[in-house]
Amino acid sequence: MKWELIAQRENELLKNCLHYESLIEDFVKVFKLPYSDFLTARHGMSYSIYHNKVSSTKIALFVLKKIRKNPDFMKNMHKKGKRYFDNLINFCKDLSNLKVKTNKELLRLIETYFRLYKKPYPYFMITVEARALEKNKEKNVKEAVNLMAKLRLYGRTSFNKTHELALPLFEEIAKRFNTTSYELKFLTPHEIRGLLLGKEIDIKNIIKNRQKCFFIHFNGEFRFLENASLTIEEEVEDVIKGQGAFHGNYKGKVKLIKDISDVNALKKGDVLVTQMTTTDLITDNIKKAGAIITDEGGITCHAAILSREFKIPALIGTKIATKILKDGDIVQIDTKKGIANKI
Repeated sequence: MKWELIAQRENELLKNCLHYESLIEDFVKVFKLPYSDFLTARHGMSYSIYHNKVSSTKIALFVLKKIRKNPDFMKNMHKKGKRYFDNLINFCKDLSNLKVKTNKELLRLIETYFRLYKKPYPYFMITVEARALEKNKEKNVKEAVNLMAKLRLYGRTSFNKTHELALPLFEEIAKRFNTTSYELKFLTPHEIRGLLLGKEIDIKNIIKNRQKCFFIHFNGEFRFLENASLTIEEEVEDVIKGQGAFHGNYKGKVKLIKDISDVNALKKGDVLVTQMTTTDLITDNIKKAGAIITDEGGITCHAAILSREFKIPALIGTKIATKILKDGDIVQIDTKKGIANKI
């Protein structure tokens, strides 16, 4: 089987657990079919996400069929997904008086959090298939792809907000078991439930065994393997190619953005190179860029939308830009041809 890298992130293991639980539980309930084969390889707090292109294409065709049968299909999915994200955020906003709650009460709260966290994922995950439909010229499909892009951005923003709002809940649970919220989120949902029910868990040893681990969703089944690593062969290219979001030619100095703190060093006219743009890079920050190059995304992604809004040449979905380019490199971009060359 051939795995294709689609994203690289930094986040807690707990998020991966909830993601995969939702794929095997909620996605099947909503769409009556299993999600595509999916793999996540973790190293510390970083992880790489891969999919199997063949099975992913089946999901894209399923979505296309639904759109053609019902022009309002994606409008309904957008509405439901947004509602589930709002329910999650509203629950987290209401978390209060945690210090006086019993372990049993905290258990009920964390159970509700897990359930609400998984609910929007089926709707969020079908937005991944937007890239397979971007070149389709049918009116209904183009409108649906735009809605998918909006829901994906709304979802990313909502998940980030949720993590911030729910932090006091995790901190209170962690405090009661002489650990930190950072360490607590190396546990699975089942293990966190166990803690609150009085089960003894060797958290330090668990964290040690999960520095390298991976999740795999294959043929509708899910496996989690700890103290294990994978070597996945990827095709290596030395030419930076992608999709042009806003056409133009530009030559400038590279500023590699690995996390939000790097944005402060971005100077006017720099070529912003990043895995993906987030809402943290919006308006004033991204306006400084003379051009944008991303590893991830398609013509409806966040970076593409911003590049068109601010009329900044952008090359999207190159897969390899952050691996080839480094701070200070001079690069020539031709977004009409979809290429970038280091000078």
